[in-house]
Amino acid sequence: MSELVKFEVKKLPRIKLVGKELRYNMEAHMKGDNRMPAFWDKCFANEIFLLLEKQTEFVYDSAYVGVI
Repeated sequence: MSELVKFEVKKLPRIKLVGKELRYNMEAHMKGDNRMPAFWDKCFANEIFLLLEKQTEFVYDSAYVGVI
C-alpha cells in the first residue's frame, strides 16, 4: 500500500506535469471509495515511471507529485 511520507505546499517554477490520470466521482470518494492508493501501487508495479525517471535533466527535485 502507498504511504504519504511528506506533505508540502511549494511555489514551483513554470513546469509541465506528465503522468497518468485518474478520474472518479468525488462524492464516491467522500463515501469511502478511495482509489488513489491502489492507483499509485499499480503505477509502481507496472514501472510506468521508469522512462520518465531516466530523463533526469527534466525531473524536478526527484519527486512524485499528486495533483488534484
